[in-house]
Amino acid sequence: MEQADAVVIGGGVMGTSIAFNLARRRFGRVVLVEKDAICSGTSGKSSAIVRTHYTTPPTARMALLARRILENFSEEVGGESGFVTTGMLVVAAPEQREAVERTVRMNAELGIETGFVNREEVRRLHPLLTVPEDAALVYEPRSGYASPHDVATGYARAFTALGGLVRQETAVTGIEIRAGRIEAVATSAGRIATGHVVIAAGPWAGPVGRLAGLDLPVMASRQSVVTLRPPFPYGNAYPVVIDLVAEVYFRPETGSVILLGNTRHGDDLPGDPDRYEDRPDPALAAELTERLSRRMPAAAEAGIAGGWSGMYEITPDWNPIMGSSADIRGLHYCVGFSGHGFKLAPVAGVLMAEQVADGRASTLDIAPYRLERFGEGQALRLGYPKAGVVA
Repeated sequence: MEQADAVVIGGGVMGTSIAFNLARRRFGRVVLVEKDAICSGTSGKSSAIVRTHYTTPPTARMALLARRILENFSEEVGGESGFVTTGMLVVAAPEQREAVERTVRMNAELGIETGFVNREEVRRLHPLLTVPEDAALVYEPRSGYASPHDVATGYARAFTALGGLVRQETAVTGIEIRAGRIEAVATSAGRIATGHVVIAAGPWAGPVGRLAGLDLPVMASRQSVVTLRPPFPYGNAYPVVIDLVAEVYFRPETGSVILLGNTRHGDDLPGDPDRYEDRPDPALAAELTERLSRRMPAAAEAGIAGGWSGMYEITPDWNPIMGSSADIRGLHYCVGFSGHGFKLAPVAGVLMAEQVADGRASTLDIAPYRLERFGEGQALRLGYPKAGVVA
């Protein structure tokens, strides 16, 4: 039987980041188990926006540290993250101004580069936009986007260079517990004896957690990204835009393509991450394009080039669940990132490695993300309740 000091379940950006950071700490023999291939799940379906505009202070802190890692990925990890700095605009309705002001003030206090801009400055930053006269407008100059594939494979490559072991096409079939502590992980390739398991299974968090008798309130929900081909050049000179009025987000992509997604939530439906339609519904693509054209009229002439659908892993408060089981020694979890996982993964890996190796995260306090918060009435409060993905 194979032996390991820790087994990480999930080979997306989250699992590879955790595995790398454990290996960097010389935690011992670390095995990463992935049922398909590295970055084959929800990570590869991300729109990959990197931003620090968050309404909850602990998540904003995480986003700032994670962005710094992505900016310096070659030095921190090795390889490239594909990070492109475009800046980011947030367009909010007048009735959201108070919440936006609180968010900007809090973000600035944390050291995030952010501030309000006026309509004239928006015209300079993005000449194609038409913004309401009374909108609240925020600009982050150091936001942008990166490459999930490059980040996940970069972490996996650095992990193996440090002696870590990757088991692809290996499904976890059981998590064995004896006398209140982790004893082994059963897989399709055999058992791995271990004292620590980290669940980083994305939209599969619920069923994987149940293998250990752990109820992780994570709903897998199908979400779509639409790709548009506009009849005009559209490149990285244009910033990422989060529009809380039209309820869309969009960014440039290689080849003069626009990536377009939805910020409207509240009626999300549960789905099966193993069986779902991986292309956007035509009606949704048309609706998102129409909403985009309210903000960028020229986009009304854009052709729908395609797109993809993936799975969000949504928690009740749209924030992650991170920590260790109170009942089972050696069982840890890092799940439920609700559309934020890619941009937060670099620092989540650092924090979970600290949690596993030292018994507590020290770079940042992850207590606000503990599983027990839901039962304690301590769910995190969102500044934009109808736009959980912006959180």
